[in-house]
Amino acid sequence: MGKKRFTINLFANIVTFVINLAINFALSPFIVKHLGVEANGFVTLSNTVVSYANVFTVALNAMFGRYISIEIHRGNKEKAKKYFSTVFFANCICAVVFSIIGTIVSLNIGNILDVSEALLVDVKVTFTLTFFNYVLGLIFTVFNVCTFVKNRLELSSICNIVQYLIRAVILFLTFWILPAHIYYVPLTAIIVTSIGGIIYKKYTKILTPELEISKEDFQPKLALSIIKEGAWFSLQQINKVLETGLDLLISNQFVSSIAMGSLSIAKTVPNMIYQLTTTIAGVFSPTYAELYAKDEKEKLINTVKTSVSVMSIILMPLMIGFIVYGREFFLLWQPTLSKETIDSIQILSILTVLPTLFNGYVEGLYYINILTNKVKISVIVTFGFSIAAVITEIILLLTTNGGVYIIAGTSAVFMSIRYLFFTPCYCAYVLGVKWNTFLYKLFRAIIVSIVEFFIFVIIKRQFTISSWTSFFISVVITGMVGYLIAIILMPTAKERKQIIGLIKKNRS
Repeated sequence: MGKKRFTINLFANIVTFVINLAINFALSPFIVKHLGVEANGFVTLSNTVVSYANVFTVALNAMFGRYISIEIHRGNKEKAKKYFSTVFFANCICAVVFSIIGTIVSLNIGNILDVSEALLVDVKVTFTLTFFNYVLGLIFTVFNVCTFVKNRLELSSICNIVQYLIRAVILFLTFWILPAHIYYVPLTAIIVTSIGGIIYKKYTKILTPELEISKEDFQPKLALSIIKEGAWFSLQQINKVLETGLDLLISNQFVSSIAMGSLSIAKTVPNMIYQLTTTIAGVFSPTYAELYAKDEKEKLINTVKTSVSVMSIILMPLMIGFIVYGREFFLLWQPTLSKETIDSIQILSILTVLPTLFNGYVEGLYYINILTNKVKISVIVTFGFSIAAVITEIILLLTTNGGVYIIAGTSAVFMSIRYLFFTPCYCAYVLGVKWNTFLYKLFRAIIVSIVEFFIFVIIKRQFTISSWTSFFISVVITGMVGYLIAIILMPTAKERKQIIGLIKKNRS
């Protein structure tokens, strides 16, 4: 049954990724064509602004699943019910607060952001619906725990497929039949969230009937205890906001709404690649945990090194290819935009994807901090880098004419420095090995990336790209060469054997 569940879960994750990819690629050029670059930026910005609320709610919701699971497996059903009800009612209180805040922000959005008069009503409605969707999701969050507690994550994956398929159908029909409006996106999200909430409530009744909501089980002191334990998650969320969640807002306030829209388009593919990166990196976590628990330090270190090679092999051709073929991709993807705008978006996309490239090489190292329970220094250092980046951005925006390039470039520099130096060195520190243990593999990956870049440029020059067909032919040939280079140059002979072993282990 374990193999079957693993297969279903893997297949479901691939399907949801593909559906989400298709939705984003189809929706963005449609919005740009009918409503403009600015409108596309506000779709992303509304979700970004609303996500700031996670800074406050993540402390409550990051760990409650673990607490409920432990109590149920220990046979303490009453204690589990108290956690369940406490988190539910605490989230309801948060929902009321954020509903009030969201209403105030949405009604005054024209005074807060740079919005053109033609889009003002659409943007107000979009922000209102986006806040409502967040509040709705917050209320339903507690029901998601049932699949985790009973180790039935494949049911969550099936639910995700249903939600994404419904989202795709509704978006297609609304934008095809009705006049174009950006608020269809959050309106669809509300429908999908509601359906997901209903499904998870049914899951809860079937899988964990002992978990029932009761006013008598609500304990404010227990909620405060959970929040206290999850405080570091709030700081991590602040780091995410500072690193990648303020760029669109700063672009809108310091440059223009058009610049914000261009940056939003430029970030679309890098954001998807980042999601893929975190998914792949998760494959190594069980192996890390097993080796750490068995105190097999040498094998753990070798596995961490191997993770850099694996991540590099998978992601390097993808991201270098995007850098090389980016302009052609954007010309085909956004045919209504001028070449000058496309050139600007391409520069922004390169600045955005570079730190994602470096992060891809070291993403597998982050779990070591959690495994060794040494996350505080990492979170504090990340916070320092994030604050420094935002302050530098604002100073440069006020003193230069760099515009949106300052925003993307400053973030790229600070994030790249952290990924290249602090992340591998801190991983070595928490494992108690020499500080440069993982730097060799990292800089080897960078050198191979440079080699691939120049080879990709040479291959690209052999083609005249004027359609999606010629684009895909060129990209496929380039990709095949890129993966061959990565496989030959990145891993050692010993690592190749270890990679094959990891693949066989995950299959079994």
